[in-house]
Amino acid sequence: GAVAGKGPAEQAAPLSSERILKSKGWNIEASAEGIRMSSTVKLDVSADEDEEYYGRYFYGEGHRIYICTDLDRPMVICLQRKADNVTNLLRSVTRTPQGLHRSMIRPSEKYKEQLRRAGGHEDARFQKVRPSAFDSAALGLLKLEQRDVRFKTHLTIGILYRAKGQKEEDQFYSNQETTPDFEEFLEFVGERVQLKGWTEFRGGLDIKSNTTGKESVYTTYENRYKIMFHTSTLLPYTETDEQQVERKRHIGNDLIVIIFQEGDEAFEPTWMRSNMNHIYFVVRKVPQPKNYDEMVPETLNTQIMELSNTMGAEVLRRHSICGLQHTYYELSVVSKSGVPPFGPYLHYPPVFRKDVYFRHFLLTKLVNAHRAALQAPSFSKKLTYAHTELLKDFISSFL
Repeated sequence: GAVAGKGPAEQAAPLSSERILKSKGWNIEASAEGIRMSSTVKLDVSADEDEEYYGRYFYGEGHRIYICTDLDRPMVICLQRKADNVTNLLRSVTRTPQGLHRSMIRPSEKYKEQLRRAGGHEDARFQKVRPSAFDSAALGLLKLEQRDVRFKTHLTIGILYRAKGQKEEDQFYSNQETTPDFEEFLEFVGERVQLKGWTEFRGGLDIKSNTTGKESVYTTYENRYKIMFHTSTLLPYTETDEQQVERKRHIGNDLIVIIFQEGDEAFEPTWMRSNMNHIYFVVRKVPQPKNYDEMVPETLNTQIMELSNTMGAEVLRRHSICGLQHTYYELSVVSKSGVPPFGPYLHYPPVFRKDVYFRHFLLTKLVNAHRAALQAPSFSKKLTYAHTELLKDFISSFL
C-alpha cells in the first residue's frame, strides 16, 4: 500500500508508516486516519482450503483417477463414482502445478465430458489408472495432499530483538541481553517450550541434542495452524561470528519476521540482507493512548469478552493476559513488492491493548501474511516449478 499522507492529527499519534522508512522494492501498509478498529478479524481464505479434501472425500471411497499423458501439461483428475444424494452432483478434484481445484460437477455418460467439466484441457489425452496400480496411485495422491496441507498449516516465523539505537542486521542478530518488555511479548505470542524431546511441529529445530538452543516459542491457532517462532535470543550465540550464522540460517529463511524494537527509531527493511524474508511486522511497546477506550467499538468489547471466555482463565494467565492491562503495542507492517495485500488491516492509530483481541488479530494477520508471501512472484514461480516436477514424477510412474 501507499504511505499515508501527513495530517494535523499526526502530532498526537504518529502514523505507523513513520516507524518504517520508505525503501525501494518495499510497500508499507498504510494506517490512515478514518480506518477504524474492526471487529471482523478473519482468515483471508476459508479455513477448509487448508484441510485435506482428497483424503476426506476420495481416499478409501469409490473413485477413478485419470492422468494426463501430456507431460508438458501435467494434470491428475479424480472423480467420485457416486453422485451426492442431496445435490445429485459428483465431487471432483483436479491437481495441477498451480494447486488443487475442487468442484461439484453434473454427472455425464461420457467420461471425457466429465473430465472437461472437472477442468481438464479440451484437447488433452487422459488415461485411467489401471486397477492393479490404483492403491499405489491413491496413496501417492494422499501424500502429495498431506505435504501441501502441512506446508500451509505448519509455519515458522522469525522474531528478532532490536535494541535501542541499532541500525544493522548484524547488531540485531548479536543481541544476547533482552528486556522484560521483550520477554513479556514472547509470553504473549506463544509459550516457551523445551526443545529436547519436543513432539509437536519443530520448525527445523533440533529436538534431540539442543544444538539450536534449549527453548523456543510455539503456539497453535484455530486448532489447525502450528507456529514455531524462531526467536533470535533463544537460538545459539557464537562469540566469534559477527553475522551469527547459526541464528540467521533459521530466521533468514523465514518468510515473515517480527522485529520487536525498543525506542522510537524507524526501521528500514533494506538493512536486512535475506532474500527469503518477505514481510516484516515491527512491534514496539508504547504508552497508553489517551483515547484508547473511545477507539474500541462496542461490538468489539463484546467479542473480547467472548474470546476471553473461549480461551479460559488458565490460557489467559499463560499469555499474561489477565486483570487490568497496562501494556500497549504499536504495529507496523512492510512487505516486499509483489506480495498482495492481506488482512486484517491496520486501524488508525495502529495501537493495540495487550488483550485477546490483539493476540487474535496478530496471529490471524501472520497466517494471512504467510499465504500472501507465497503468492509473491519471486516465490510462486519456485513453488509452481517444484509442484510441476513432483506431478511429472507421479504421472510418469503410472504411464
